[in-house]
Amino acid sequence: MTLTESVKTCLSKYATFSGRASRSEYWKFWLFWLIVQLFFILVNTAIFGPTVEVGQRVSVAADGTQTISPFQKTSYNSGVFGTVFWLAILVPGLAVASRRLHDTGRSGWWQIMPFALSLVSFTTLIVAAVGWAAFVKGFTTPGGATVQNPSGLGMAFAVSLSAFVVLLFWLCKKSQPGPNKYGPNPTEVTP
Repeated sequence: MTLTESVKTCLSKYATFSGRASRSEYWKFWLFWLIVQLFFILVNTAIFGPTVEVGQRVSVAADGTQTISPFQKTSYNSGVFGTVFWLAILVPGLAVASRRLHDTGRSGWWQIMPFALSLVSFTTLIVAAVGWAAFVKGFTTPGGATVQNPSGLGMAFAVSLSAFVVLLFWLCKKSQPGPNKYGPNPTEVTP
């Protein structure tokens, strides 16, 4: 499947979450997305210039002396047009990812797994930070128990990262041979 065919297929199946999509269809669609985003970054930079952030950085030495140094951070983004394009391509992107997971014999809902685990990790971070602040200050819970050290926080991030790696692995897998419960194999020619 060529890049053009992949884009046409994905856009013609804008919100079609059923069926199967080959690796070629999926990855070439995201290659198209990357090329368009790079184009918008170039256009936005040519018209408006890069985003420049200027500020001061304060550092404290072991002896307590403070050093203030200026910094400048330059960043490039795709601007409003890139954001609009990203929003327009979000639904077909989720749809082709769902069809790609179907092609490997998995439910399309698996693409939510890394984001759900990231949300859990973020929530854990907030709860742990509040709990750690209470522990450091010597606070106790209303029941009288001392707040514990949030040592499981690193584990939450590791689980979230692992979920992204597993999803990427599934998206890179070969098609499941023959038809499966989601439909016929898109890479096999039917007579």
